[in-house]
Amino acid sequence: MRDVAAARARLAELKELGVCVALDDFGTGYSSLAYLREFPVDCLKIDRAFSAGVASPGSEDHELVRTIVDLGRTRGMLVIAEGIEDAAQHHELARLDCELGQGFHFCRPLPVDALAAALRGAAAFGA
Repeated sequence: MRDVAAARARLAELKELGVCVALDDFGTGYSSLAYLREFPVDCLKIDRAFSAGVASPGSEDHELVRTIVDLGRTRGMLVIAEGIEDAAQHHELARLDCELGQGFHFCRPLPVDALAAALRGAAAFGA
């Protein structure tokens, strides 16, 4: 990230190949609003630190998540919430129009062979 022009050029090359670019852990660490302007980002991944408090409407985390979802949608980006651990978080994120999520609420981490079997089983049911 020290050479923004080189990073922008590399990401543009990847996008030409059809690669989707996601800004991970949005709202923490090195993620920045400036990246949304500087780089060809397709997806915002909301950091789990914000997802944790989303089930409490009116809370600071809830308002931050709502703002991030609105920002992503305004810019035509897919928004993904990380760290969804229960049905209340999932419900509130869906209510806020967060399109995708990941976390223990959906599935615990699996060894690769168990994941492959689960995916084969889901495919058999048209999921």
